[in-house]
Amino acid sequence: AFINSFQAKRAHIQANMQTTMQQAATALDTKDYGQAITLYSEAIRDTRLLIHHDSGEMATGEEAGQLGAHTMMLNAGPHPVDDDNNSAPKVTVADLASLYTSRASAYLGNEQEHFALADITTVLSLEPGDAALVQALIVRAKVHIAGGR
Repeated sequence: AFINSFQAKRAHIQANMQTTMQQAATALDTKDYGQAITLYSEAIRDTRLLIHHDSGEMATGEEAGQLGAHTMMLNAGPHPVDDDNNSAPKVTVADLASLYTSRASAYLGNEQEHFALADITTVLSLEPGDAALVQALIVRAKVHIAGGR
């Protein structure tokens, strides 16, 4: 019963994350940069939480606080989730990198180049793979152009 409850909670977090990502993309497309930043931040938090849990490690201290209220429930579950009945795809570092890159674009649209550059620096530190890396470098170039560098 506990594993089913845990899987339901994880599935809920992942479904909420997907909805939030879609809403964030719409906000970015309509140039509602403040809303896009807020929504991407929520999706980043949930993605980090799921990646952290899937790695089999438990969040502690300050990190647990940053990851939010779902941390305790997910920390209590089996590590990592490997049930064959769990059809939800695992989130990856590339997914996280994509969210940071999108939020950087929103920051850039909101003329907050320093925050955009911080997100791109985070992406580069994640070593996400070629496609995500190229997108991050494109946004970084746009940040430098906007900043007059």
